[in-house]
Formats: sequence, structure tokens, C-alpha cells
Amino acid sequence: MDWMNVVIGFILMGGVLIGWYRLMRHLKGEGGSGMKLDLPKGKARRDERANELEQFVATHRVGDAPLPPETVTEAARPATGALPPTPSAVAAPSGPRALPPASPAAPPSAAKAAPLLSGPAKLAFLVFRTALPDHLVFARVSLGEIVADAGIARGHVFTLVVCRPDLAVVALADLATPEGPPAAVSTTLARAGLRHVVIDPERLPRRDAVRALLALD
Repeated sequence: MDWMNVVIGFILMGGVLIGWYRLMRHLKGEGGSGMKLDLPKGKARRDERANELEQFVATHRVGDAPLPPETVTEAARPATGALPPTPSAVAAPSGPRALPPASPAAPPSAAKAAPLLSGPAKLAFLVFRTALPDHLVFARVSLGEIVADAGIARGHVFTLVVCRPDLAVVALADLATPEGPPAAVSTTLARAGLRHVVIDPERLPRRDAVRALLALD
């Protein structure tokens, strides 16, 4: 009875050992197959990266391609959406701003001078000048510059004044106006012995009639 128990115990122990041995082999077989599958992949990956690095070194020596994407570190990659600074983004130096030199002020334009004579008065002056080449013809001369004691009439301005070459006044002419020359003017000229004629601006004398008009013949 005791021997039977011993034999049965050995049989059970042997079964346990066989089961444990088979289990260990099974586990080792899975681990070995996994390693056999990983090792070739890791080695192939390392060989591929080594080839890429060798190609990069070769091309870099002749100045060709940039770094392959795998060799660029995260620090070297620009941030998404970041743009390089532009010259306009640089802050301007503080302090007083220099102003451009001021251009010299342009001289004020001279006012356009009004003509001394115009219209019929200018035409009469030209007629007198051509009709009296041996006399001097002046325009817009006041009575006070001709007669010293002209009194209240001294401010009257004659349209034309005819003088001899020695500047002696021989005749004075005015263009006719509706009111006519003031009476004080006629009185002063009569007292000074000066001839005064009034010309119709619509009917100017002809050149050959000027001398007779002024009593110079």
C-alpha cells in the first residue's frame, strides 16, 4: 500500500514536470518568434537610416540637397504659423524725430500791374504820338503838376498832355464824359493860356487832323 502511494506520487510529479517543461517551451517559443520578427525590422530600419545619412553627407559635400526631414530636430523646425520678422516690424528708435530741411520760400509773385491806358484812351495816345513826331506826348498828368496855383482843380487828371521838346505844355486833351470837365478846370486853363480839347471817344480824330485840332499849324 505504501509502495503504491510512492509510485502514484512519482507519476504525478512526472506529469507536473512534463507539463511545466512543455509550458516553458511554449513560452520560449513565442518569445523567440517575437524576437526573430523584431530584430530583422530594427536592423533594416537602422540600415535604412544609415543609408540616408550617408546620402545626405555625400550630397552635402557637393552642396546639393538640404537635410532630410528625419534629421531635422524639433528645435530647428519653425513654429506653425510663425513668420520671419519683416523690416516694418522693427521698432523705430525713440527720441526726437529729424525733420527734412525746409525748402526756401518762393518769392511772392509780383502783382500784375494795371495798364496806364486802355480802350479809347490808349488809341488816342497812339494817334497823337504818330501825328506829332516833333512833340512829346504824356498820359495821365494832373493839373497841379502843370499849373502851380490850380486851387481846387489841381487834382484833375488829363488824359493826354502835349509838350514841345523843351517840355513846355502846348495843349491838353480829355476824353468826353457826360458830366464834362469841371468849371474850375476850364477857368484855371484859360487863366494860364493853355489850350484844352475834349475828344469824343466814339469819334477819335484822324492822324492828319490832330495838328489842326491842337492849333499847332
